[in-house]
Amino acid sequence: MASEIHLFIIWEKGREQEERILSDMFSRFKILGLYKITWPKESFSKNLTRFYGQNLPSSSQKIQHCGDGEFILVVIMDDAPLYKFRKTTKGVQEVNINIFDAKELYRFWTGGGHRIHGTNSIKEVNHDLTLLLGLNASDYLKSIDGLPRPKSVKEAKRLDRQITGYAGWKNINQMLYALNNCTNYVILRNFEGFPENLTYGEHGDIDILGDNEKQLKLVLNASKVFKSKNRVRYTTKVNGQDVYMDFRYIGDGYYDRQWEADLLKRRILCKGLFYIPDNTDYAFSLLYHGLIHKGRIADDYIQRLKEYKVLDDIYVEGNFDHDIAVKSLKEFLKTKGYKISEPTDLSVYYNTSAFGIKESTVHYLNRGLYTAKSRAMNKLKG
Repeated sequence: MASEIHLFIIWEKGREQEERILSDMFSRFKILGLYKITWPKESFSKNLTRFYGQNLPSSSQKIQHCGDGEFILVVIMDDAPLYKFRKTTKGVQEVNINIFDAKELYRFWTGGGHRIHGTNSIKEVNHDLTLLLGLNASDYLKSIDGLPRPKSVKEAKRLDRQITGYAGWKNINQMLYALNNCTNYVILRNFEGFPENLTYGEHGDIDILGDNEKQLKLVLNASKVFKSKNRVRYTTKVNGQDVYMDFRYIGDGYYDRQWEADLLKRRILCKGLFYIPDNTDYAFSLLYHGLIHKGRIADDYIQRLKEYKVLDDIYVEGNFDHDIAVKSLKEFLKTKGYKISEPTDLSVYYNTSAFGIKESTVHYLNRGLYTAKSRAMNKLKG
């Protein structure tokens, strides 16, 4: 196999063995970069939470075990990667055993536990490097091209930087770069003219579908707008301004669970900057959104759908035909084995009348109560 870039982290409480560990690393791999990184004590737990994708307060056992002081990042090149299955903390996975087995050895030297971090795959390398240094594997290699490689820990570069995006994003491109390298996602719609014509503030939003809600939140450093667990509206800072997003995720009922997984699987890169559904998924997911998630399909949706040949039959003499549109959507869903599903987000309208679907009593009552409350609040504001 071709050479692979990977990384190790020696957390603060693993550094008692750093000379031994680094000596072994120098004997096994090409050392591309050595860094001594310090995260401020007050933000260490937030940084570690975003890095590992799990809630790690300052009092957590993991931070007590690993320490919250200066740690060492080692970026290496493995010239002969070898992939086999190993038992990991996430179950049995295919990993680069050169890195994995070295990590297990270093963990043994440091008393067991997780005082040593090491990447198992290129996907993990891109995630970790992007958050730690702001560059994925490919861009990192470009950034060090021609530079001398460190020969000892004495040549380690000191860095006082937070996790990428800690205080928000410099611009939308930086945010999209982090998304592309750290998680699996697709922007569902309203991406025409994006990102140049991004709308800031409460009246603009980005609809994102990902594997899960928590991962999107942590990667984007986003905050929930509403306390309710049934609302998925978030906000993050871009260039000092609020950008609002609705997070959709596999199993949330926004679309059929299998369709949500397929939307992510079939996604395509747009403008080299962000991922969107392929043409067929986009056309039918937008039609579904207009017919199921809205009281009526908006004029701008009708115009937008005209661009997709797979929906030519829903227009009669250039005019949108609602009945044919319903029939066309039904046929698409049946062919793919998808079903119409109830969104867990109570703010999403659920129009079942045209499809002869009966909403569950609990969802119906809760969605009705939410709608009534929202109208009352808007009335008070007005």
